[in-house]
Amino acid sequence: MTPEEATTVYNELRSYLIENKLRWLADQIDDEVARGKTGRKELSAPSERLVRQDPITRGRPRQTSRTKATFLTTEPFEPKEALKIMIDAIETIVIGGVLIHNRITETLRPAAQPTEIYFSSERPGDTGHVLSYSEFARRISASNKLKELLIELKKEAGYAA
Repeated sequence: MTPEEATTVYNELRSYLIENKLRWLADQIDDEVARGKTGRKELSAPSERLVRQDPITRGRPRQTSRTKATFLTTEPFEPKEALKIMIDAIETIVIGGVLIHNRITETLRPAAQPTEIYFSSERPGDTGHVLSYSEFARRISASNKLKELLIELKKEAGYAA
């Protein structure tokens, strides 16, 4: 995968997140990529020492050694690295979120087999959230398809799947 292709796929995945009401995730990924990766850079500079008693230098500074200093730097991510961040975030949040919902529904679903679970909120103006079992089955199916697509995308980009 070329850097241009990685950038295109990154932007397409970002659009996917926004279209699926996950703008907050797309924004967090963009922030992570914009911060860049941390690296270390070592610089060396001549170290000078004043020699007062040497008749040859007559107290003039002379170079004796090099002093090294290590600095933290930030560098931009390569397009393929940014794409990997995007893919990993989608796997963690989107697919992981569906798996968490799956565990919740398995745990909370009593023998009576209701069609939905209602989560209420104590916050003023917040109407709560309904988790429908039929909708949930669709989300699991979509999550599995998305996971397969991300595995293929990782292979194309050269990441271990």
